[in-house]
Amino acid sequence: MKRFRFRLEVLLGVRRRKCDAAKLDLAEASRRVQETIDSLQKLWQERTEAIAWFTAQQSKGQLTAAMLPLYDVYQISTYNRERELIAEKEARELARQDCLAKLEEAVKQLKAVETLKETQYQQYLYESLLEEQKTLDEIGMQLYLREEGDR
Repeated sequence: MKRFRFRLEVLLGVRRRKCDAAKLDLAEASRRVQETIDSLQKLWQERTEAIAWFTAQQSKGQLTAAMLPLYDVYQISTYNRERELIAEKEARELARQDCLAKLEEAVKQLKAVETLKETQYQQYLYESLLEEQKTLDEIGMQLYLREEGDR
């Protein structure tokens, strides 16, 4: 009997590559989200350190009138940067969700072709067994007829 050959092997390969590409896209999108989160955490840490420094200067009595406007400008700039980073994080999170949806669709399409391949392979095995059984039955029939002919 001939070997099993899946006629849609090329499509299966395309679907696998599409799935792999979707995984890479998701990983990249996740990395970008994490990068933004890290930037936010760094900003919050710097702001906490600035507040601690300001409070320390104030408690020591070393705070001057010139420092107040500078500190105010710093606080405003960090607040604005925080808003930008939060908006960026939300946009990147949406992009990550989109990549996840694309990956889910790619996996679904891949599984459909893999299921078809498995079904065709099971059909091939079944037909192979039927052919083998037919051959064995023919051999058995020939042996039976020979024995009957010899009597």
